[in-house]
Amino acid sequence: MPTPPSTQGPGTVVRLYRFALIAYPKSYRRRFAPEMEQVFREQWRDVQSGGSTFEVLVFLVRTAGDLLLSSLSERLSTLSKHPTMKNSSSSLAPLAWSLAGGAVVAVAVLALVTSVTLALPKIYMSSARVLLNVGEGAPQPADISAIATELEVIQSSQVLRQAALRAHLAERWSPIYLGQGTLHPAEIVEILRDKLEVHQFRNTRMAEIRVYDRDRQIAADVANAIAGSYAEFQVGSPEASRQRGMVVDAADLGLKPIRPNVPLNVFVGLVVGCLLGLGTAGALWRFLRKSSRKGQPSPSVATSPA
Repeated sequence: MPTPPSTQGPGTVVRLYRFALIAYPKSYRRRFAPEMEQVFREQWRDVQSGGSTFEVLVFLVRTAGDLLLSSLSERLSTLSKHPTMKNSSSSLAPLAWSLAGGAVVAVAVLALVTSVTLALPKIYMSSARVLLNVGEGAPQPADISAIATELEVIQSSQVLRQAALRAHLAERWSPIYLGQGTLHPAEIVEILRDKLEVHQFRNTRMAEIRVYDRDRQIAADVANAIAGSYAEFQVGSPEASRQRGMVVDAADLGLKPIRPNVPLNVFVGLVVGCLLGLGTAGALWRFLRKSSRKGQPSPSVATSPA
């Protein structure tokens, strides 16, 4: 069963990491950002291809933690060179309060994102492949309409109703969606269409039937039922018609949920929390510095004779 598009390739996480580098001072980013991004890209590709979900999560949490600590260190180093920090020891108190406020914001954002992610229902995906009977060889431009027609047949009411009977969806879904009573076949078809995706598999005569559900057994059973119903679907009398296609790959049980993507969501929470925390710390520091200046006497008053 192919990996879902949302989890293929390192692009999304790498772009997010590139955006997170804004936490570093501008001068630091100019010198080191390209090299840091390249190292992260290679490490992410390795851990994603060979690591478990736990290992991916540990890697992302560790990366975000390192990013937060190192960017904060660089920001503090830059801040320590600021004239106001050199000339006034009273700047340490506003800085401490600012960092504390930023840390609270970062932790709150991370906790919110993590709790919402864990509360979301887990969705599994199973897919089956069928061979479309639209002519031998690779599809030619003239075959595009024929392929599109077959994809629509897979999603037609007749095929989906037959699939619902095969998978016993009235018995399995009625307690979930109604509590009491039995779902009407038309209602089952509408639910099926919401859970169904059908695509041509690359540039071949095969179609991939994807079904999403909270129950991975139901997802696999429905994908196989739709594939089998399509393959046996006939137009007209059985004597004058042919089968639509052939099941090539049966759907297997999804090994892990594809939604929510816990490692990615936690990483996003860490990055967003860090950026908001740094922004909050900067805003608080400027505010507290201005407040402390207002409470100090002006140089002319302090040095004027009694």
